[in-house]
Amino acid sequence: MVCCAEGLCGAPRWVEIGRRPRRALSVYLESRRRNTRVESPSKKADHGAVIATAPLGRGRARWFRGFVAGCVLVVAFGVIIESPGRAPVRLTVKGIGDGPVAPGPNNSGVTDGGVAGTGGFRFGGVLNDAGRYTDYRTVTGQLATVRKVLVTPEGTITMTVTIHLGPSEGSPPWTITEATGAYAGMRGKGTLTVDNYQGDPYTFAMTGTISR
Repeated sequence: MVCCAEGLCGAPRWVEIGRRPRRALSVYLESRRRNTRVESPSKKADHGAVIATAPLGRGRARWFRGFVAGCVLVVAFGVIIESPGRAPVRLTVKGIGDGPVAPGPNNSGVTDGGVAGTGGFRFGGVLNDAGRYTDYRTVTGQLATVRKVLVTPEGTITMTVTIHLGPSEGSPPWTITEATGAYAGMRGKGTLTVDNYQGDPYTFAMTGTISR
């Protein structure tokens, strides 16, 4: 609706309005659908909406989603390890010796608590550290006890493995008896699944769970 001139017919001037507000409204609604940002209309006479298109690019959106996911994983990992009373989580240890196990005085292995072997290892599961291990072996009757000291830049975990000599009784159990540094307060248990004590180099594998 357009008047011929302002004031001649006693009505406001419609020349600057007409269809433009309807067009601005459609642009505004389309921008909302596309998730763009709409600023306030300008103070110009045409009252057209000023559109500032600021959609989040695919690259930035992908980075943002990855950043949020990473934060969630970090928090979740901290909750699993640091919060007491949480359910135990899986841990594996795989090691390769510097050579064969020490034969001991009678070629039956170390029996007096001395060093039975050394080498490198790597954690798996909830931990991803690697380091060096030292085994100390004691034998009392038909029971061999191996104190396995695992050292990484983050701290030290000591596991005690109990091995019944003679006929096999399944996989020997292990428990965490001491933990320092970043591992302080850690508890855990599991089994020695691979004990290639006749190999050169010696290899072993352990699996179990840990908690705090």
